[in-house]
Amino acid sequence: MGHLFTNAALPIVTREDGLEFDRSVFVVSHEQSFKTKMLRRYYLNALTVFPKIIYKTYWVDDFYNNFQQGGLKLKSTVVFPDIVGIEFAKTKTVVSVDSPRLVECIAGMGVAILQPPEPALTEEMVPFIVEMYPGVKVAVPPQWGYTLVNIGREPLATIELLHKDQPIHITYKDRKGAPLYLIERNGSVEIVKNSQYKNVQKYVKLDPNEFPKRISVMDGPTVAHQVCEHGLCFTWFENKMDWQDIMYSSVTGDPVSFNR
Repeated sequence: MGHLFTNAALPIVTREDGLEFDRSVFVVSHEQSFKTKMLRRYYLNALTVFPKIIYKTYWVDDFYNNFQQGGLKLKSTVVFPDIVGIEFAKTKTVVSVDSPRLVECIAGMGVAILQPPEPALTEEMVPFIVEMYPGVKVAVPPQWGYTLVNIGREPLATIELLHKDQPIHITYKDRKGAPLYLIERNGSVEIVKNSQYKNVQKYVKLDPNEFPKRISVMDGPTVAHQVCEHGLCFTWFENKMDWQDIMYSSVTGDPVSFNR
């Protein structure tokens, strides 16, 4: 394995217009901007959306092929601070198709909304939320969806590890987006239900400190460092795991119910 990093911080700088990568370490193979016109259907107040870039994604390679050797791909996302209508800026709902994804916050402050596969209409769906701040690592189980929301005043930046054969699959077929909206009300963050999800009556919170322990991810350095220093340290990407047990064993506090 080649040693990419000389200190604890990743050579990635957050700018007002996106992310800047140290080109002596990283090669950006693909960059995509997501504008409001591409996201209208996912927002609560679609008619109030103005044409602007909400977030960007980058597919990143490295000169030593550490990630490919580990059977992984590396993706980075930056969500710009903004209020779209009454909602905080967010990404589309991305589905982790055949294997888990591991998402880590490297800058900013936000929330990750995790949603299980769509159950039968008679069964309740319970979304999970986890606060995202630098160092927080969260796994998205296979077939689950996730949405990143920027609730801060600075860009929210993440890095993401996924299996090298994981297809890029955006949102569910019905394109309802996330089951929860994070809105700005009187200067604070409020979580409200997406009315298109009739079987969502509550949500639960994940403990950002407890969750990584359940999947054997270290608190310290970034997941990118861990791959480069320890080689095949994420072989569990290939394993079958009891994700239901992992998720619920990391819940903190009581479920939060919506008024019917």
